[in-house]
Amino acid sequence: RSAGVSAGNGRPASRNSASVAKELGLSLADHSSQDLSPELVHWADLVLCVSQTHANLVKSRYPDSKSKIDHLPDDIDDPFGQSLDCYRQTAKQLQITLFNCGLTPASRAPNRKLLVNSSFARNCFQGKNEAAEKALLAA
Repeated sequence: RSAGVSAGNGRPASRNSASVAKELGLSLADHSSQDLSPELVHWADLVLCVSQTHANLVKSRYPDSKSKIDHLPDDIDDPFGQSLDCYRQTAKQLQITLFNCGLTPASRAPNRKLLVNSSFARNCFQGKNEAAEKALLAA
């Protein structure tokens, strides 16, 4: 699942997100944005944020859940409103960072829940292992 710190509810994926996801062999046709909520934080075993700033904000909103809120080692800027090439670069950066952290789809335990506070990040994470490996080779 994914949620944003100020995503709004019920919005479809942006055109550029959908285009990059399609290039990665994914579909965002059923994607609908949602704001981070107490229920989602409670549900998640791990709340993985794309930046230290996001993690600090989420920890301040949910202090009782600090132990399960973390962030990626490299801050990743949200490409919202930027060019398609910026979305591609962000997807590559996300895949490389997640791969380097050992967070590939195949590495997740079957019952492990993952909540990333960026739908773009979540959708890149859900990409095939081959896409992450291709991004690593192209870097």
